[in-house]
Amino acid sequence: MKPKILFKGFEDDVWISSQFEEIFELIKNNSLSRAELSSEGRIGNIHYGDVLVKYGECLDTSSDSITYIHNDEIGEDLYRRGALKSGDIIFADAAEDNTVGKCSELICNDEEQIVSGLHTIACRPKIEITKRYLGYYLNSNAYHNQLLPHIQGTKVSSISRKAIVTTSIVYPFAQRVQELIATYFYRLDNLISTSTSRLASLKQVKGASLQAMFPQKGETVPKIRFKGFEGEWVITKAAEIFKTVNERNFSGLPVLSATQDKGMVTRDSIGYNIFHDKSNESTYKHIVPGQFVMHLRSFQGGFAHSAIEGICSPAYTIMEFKDKEKNHDLYWKYVLTSKRFIKSLEMITYGIRDGRTISFDEFKEMVFLVPKVEEQQQIASYFTSLDKQIALQTQRLEKLKQIKAACLDKMFV
Repeated sequence: MKPKILFKGFEDDVWISSQFEEIFELIKNNSLSRAELSSEGRIGNIHYGDVLVKYGECLDTSSDSITYIHNDEIGEDLYRRGALKSGDIIFADAAEDNTVGKCSELICNDEEQIVSGLHTIACRPKIEITKRYLGYYLNSNAYHNQLLPHIQGTKVSSISRKAIVTTSIVYPFAQRVQELIATYFYRLDNLISTSTSRLASLKQVKGASLQAMFPQKGETVPKIRFKGFEGEWVITKAAEIFKTVNERNFSGLPVLSATQDKGMVTRDSIGYNIFHDKSNESTYKHIVPGQFVMHLRSFQGGFAHSAIEGICSPAYTIMEFKDKEKNHDLYWKYVLTSKRFIKSLEMITYGIRDGRTISFDEFKEMVFLVPKVEEQQQIASYFTSLDKQIALQTQRLEKLKQIKAACLDKMFV
């Protein structure tokens, strides 16, 4: 009985399988509702909803916030009957899906007073196990798969104490191996946390920049500008900037679809399996890089920039600049996909079954504040660079999560 991934030098280490009740003793929980908890207090209370959503494999009170029992007298009584300490495990015994049974290992100071709350099953190791090992092991598929046959319910899934005590706990005999596994996942979690924070910061910078680098309501200049640019932005109607184009008979080019976050993409790349008669492709509209597609999902923005050539449904409206020398397409990509612009579309759209239709005749009456093309290029370059950083950080975070998931699957038995 060995996991698929072992640390070098410990390939021959012994792994032990024991019954749950040989490893753990159960601790009394309480049934206090959210209404009886608050953000401050003396007695901490671990609610099952936080175990499912808020906390990871380990609940570290030095970095994770917990809720407290509002009534100190009730809290003290519950603490006397079911005090938790560092190393205890808190299972969520109810959920809306098969995440029921998710748990967190409590990491706290001896001075902290904490109890296990509503819909939880708390337990304490009877034997010495390295800190954090159980938190990661009990959330791995190796352990959680044992719970699946015992999950009950339809709308709400649940697991009983009686079912949990029938499971087996598998762990390496050598504490050094336990330490290596726990430390590996702990460091991986720190990398994930750092990457998550960096991604959130980049998105925050982008959001703030979109506010500061475009004029706000009642203003004609932005709060922040690149060096060398002065003067008011010009008030211009969309009709003076854009025109529609309707070129067809380009059969054989890739069929494109509009997306909210990536603009126009090939239908194949996003897994769209929509049948269309290839003999009708001659009626599809031709799109070239730098053009915009006005599509039917105005609640998502309704305008998609195209960086590739292809053809699209005749239902779409294709737009391009009247004067390409005075307009930069990437600048307008950010304008036409901004939250502010999407909000303004509510005034010129009307409902249909799967969203809202955007009329070009109404859109062309919309008013924009427009900078010179040189400033457009600077703004577009800034946001393009920012988007690349966001994309790289997103990919890094996703990769780290995939590594963790794979290791949770292969480093335990």
